[in-house]
Amino acid sequence: MLSRRVKMLGVGADIGVTVALQVLGSLVAFLFQMLVLRALSKDDSGIYFLVNSYVTIASGLGDFGLAAVLTPRLSVARGEATPAFKVAVHIRIAALLLSWILLNLYLVIIGQESLLLLTNAAYIWVLLSSRATGLRQLYEILWRLRGRTYVITAITMIDATIGLVGLYLVYRFGHVTTLEALFISSICNLPGFIVVMIPIISRLRASGVMRVRIPRRFYTGMVMASLPVGLMGFLGQVSGQLETLVIGMSRTMTSSDISAFNAATKPLIATLFIAVAVSYGVVPIIAQSMKGVRNDHSFAFIVSLTFRILGVIGLGGAVVAILFAREIMSIFGPQFIGDAYILKMYSLVSALVYLVVMFDQFLLAIGRRKQTLYGAMLYLGIALVTELFAVRSWGIAGLIFAKTFATFCMLAFQASRFGPEIRMAVLKATVRLLPSIGVMAAALLLTGEMGLIPRSLIVILSTTGAVLLSRAVTVAELVTLKSMRIR
Repeated sequence: MLSRRVKMLGVGADIGVTVALQVLGSLVAFLFQMLVLRALSKDDSGIYFLVNSYVTIASGLGDFGLAAVLTPRLSVARGEATPAFKVAVHIRIAALLLSWILLNLYLVIIGQESLLLLTNAAYIWVLLSSRATGLRQLYEILWRLRGRTYVITAITMIDATIGLVGLYLVYRFGHVTTLEALFISSICNLPGFIVVMIPIISRLRASGVMRVRIPRRFYTGMVMASLPVGLMGFLGQVSGQLETLVIGMSRTMTSSDISAFNAATKPLIATLFIAVAVSYGVVPIIAQSMKGVRNDHSFAFIVSLTFRILGVIGLGGAVVAILFAREIMSIFGPQFIGDAYILKMYSLVSALVYLVVMFDQFLLAIGRRKQTLYGAMLYLGIALVTELFAVRSWGIAGLIFAKTFATFCMLAFQASRFGPEIRMAVLKATVRLLPSIGVMAAALLLTGEMGLIPRSLIVILSTTGAVLLSRAVTVAELVTLKSMRIR
């Protein structure tokens, strides 16, 4: 069987190979989205993204936080299925069925019956994809706990490649419709679903764990343990799709506006794995520091350094997005070049989101899960109210300003959840970044009438010089970070 043929790797090697494959997979997924935008009209691609937003939110409801609760229990069992796995499978099936019913009812209630066929075709993705929260996600946990995360990541990348090739063939030799694009993005995950599921199902049958009778109280206990995590995940899914939904609900906007917004934000959203990787990489150091296992570097120093590193990376991304916005948008087709202003404006939001991701990871690392949930609720409430008002009055530009305001509010809330020492470290880190931000802004404003090449050279060189001269991040600090080891 495949699970016996592939090699079990150590934790470090498994993570390293997995990250490399995830980068390739993200590139393939981005190329798929790019092809969708080029193959469909602006209106049709807007419908495509709106449907995906509905389905993504429904998948958040189907998730129910089960993976987070099940993984530690299976870890103790050394990666072997236990009765808890059977309970999780049954709850996941019920949650998926409920989310599917509610999704269809919602579309009927809001008068979007025309999207029912498209939405149900897209919902197949939830059931089959490794990136969604269907049954496959639970079975993949058993692969991960046996040192084979790289295998399922490779299978996921192959699924995405199959989808990309399939969509390209239809685009090259026929005419792509919205239904075909959604169906291809869903059904391309079937080969991987089969490859992942069959070996595990065989093991489960041999173990007999799925035939064990489970008392009702175990189901209740699993539901109650999963509920807080599931709620936070659901709020996260809604927040991630909020702008698409707000544009879709606005009477002054069209599906073309949905397409324009998604085309402009996809390149920036695709870089969020950087913030996740950097933040997650120092989480074990923070956890050890807080528990007194180590005292070589203070929590305040680690927060300050990580804050400034992500700030500089976000600043660099904003520079590239602002300078080359028209060129970046042209890869989606000439009809999107006029929407380059969205990419420029959203680049600043993206830099702030890097810091939101960092604070979320750090709050979780020190055990403040409720504060993370409260922050997600605060952000969603502020963003929903302000974006609905702003999009009606000022269009997509107003929407982005409202999102920026909500993100600032969330950052302020997150920082306030730490002690005075950490808040002071964040303030000092911000002060060290301000000169670089000011130089970048001034360079962009003063070179607005120049050609692309001279303007790019002046802005990039001046911003880089400001980062170095202001010591936003020093070489010595980077060397220190590299020398940190988990004890």
